[in-house]
Amino acid sequence: MNKSLFIGRVVKNPDFKMTENTDIAKFTLAVDRHSKDKTADFVNITAFSNLADICEKYLKKGQLVYVEAYVKTGSYEKDNKKIYTTDFIASDVRILIWNSGKDKGEEQNEKK
Repeated sequence: MNKSLFIGRVVKNPDFKMTENTDIAKFTLAVDRHSKDKTADFVNITAFSNLADICEKYLKKGQLVYVEAYVKTGSYEKDNKKIYTTDFIASDVRILIWNSGKDKGEEQNEKK
């Protein structure tokens, strides 16, 4: 079985592009480790097609999200060197905590 589950915060708004074949959204999750030193792993996620459209429309920096993905490995040649890749391809994305997408400074200015 090839399945990965993540709960983390969106690091920045997704990068979105449309190609002839499909839409693509790429974003990074900060996933906390359960350790004393409070470290996080930064996981790059790629979503395609309708899921990419949803990610581009609704995901914002700082939101807590759940992502189901599968691992896709590959390789390519660059400067006569073989480069190996590991990608996490999203099959499900769920927003656990919605936020307004505004930083605290903007919210405070609106309250005045």
